[in-house]
Order: sequence, then structure tokens, then C-alpha cells
Amino acid sequence: MTPGSASAVRRREPLADDPDHAFLHRIIDDHRTNHVHVVPGDSVTFTDYLLFRDFLRTVPDGVMVAFEVGSPCR
Repeated sequence: MTPGSASAVRRREPLADDPDHAFLHRIIDDHRTNHVHVVPGDSVTFTDYLLFRDFLRTVPDGVMVAFEVGSPCR
């Protein structure tokens, strides 16, 4: 890889205790360009992500509520 364009994909450590949950991101020029969670479609984690997504879609100020309460995304 050339300097300045190096990229990395790695698992974030807090998720390392769940072998079925991979968090991947790509870094280019010290900036994260991609952010992906990979989980089985029949897992509790997947269901939780969908519930959180649906909450954000249906509650007008859901993003601020989640931020104030402390969402699982932080």
C-alpha cells in the first residue's frame, strides 16, 4: 500500500467477546470511511439493531433521546 492511502479492516475490541459479531471499518488517510457491523440474521444483536433503527425512524427526536440516554451505538 502506498503512504497516505493505507487502509485497515479490523474488529473493534469491545466486540471481541462475541465471536458472531464483527465490527469492521476502513481507514484512509486517518479517516474512517466505512463502518459495518456483521451479525447473524437470527441473533439477538440483529434484532436489537433493528429495534433501535425502528425507534429512530418513528420517534421525531429519537436521535437526541438515544444520545441523552446512551445508545448502544456509543
